Amino acid sequence: MKWLFRIILIIIIAFGLQYTPITFSDDFCFVVYTVIGIMFPLALNQKMTFAFIEIPNDKFVKEQRSRLAKIMYSYIVLFAFATAVLLLKSLALNFEWKWIKFDFKFFIGSYLIFTLVYFIGNFISLAKLKDQIDDEIRKLKYSKNDD
Repeated sequence: MKWLFRIILIIIIAFGLQYTPITFSDDFCFVVYTVIGIMFPLALNQKMTFAFIEIPNDKFVKEQRSRLAKIMYSYIVLFAFATAVLLLKSLALNFEWKWIKFDFKFFIGSYLIFTLVYFIGNFISLAKLKDQIDDEIRKLKYSKNDD
């Protein structure tokens, strides 16, 4: 449901951008897609750096692995959809009905920017998760030293 809301929000933003002086050139879209393409393997690689070996708290490990799996899945879906959307850019789809018009290039630009922001937000989330794991490991080590 959250994703449906996000896509609807992107469509609304894209619709509104048509009536502003903002444009999304082909170069802009390709550059943003290239940045997303660079961030995608980095994000997946970052997921693989998490080690839960030293954490005996099974509940914590299960929750964090689930969280990582969701992030990884969202990266894959967002990147795959960004690729499909960029390929559709060449079709130059437009919709017009009475006073309503929708130019697909604004959806493409808005979606690519959303994906870029989402990737950055999840990088920050992954860094916080890494800190949580490190804190959990330190807490366990110090509690063993106190015994």
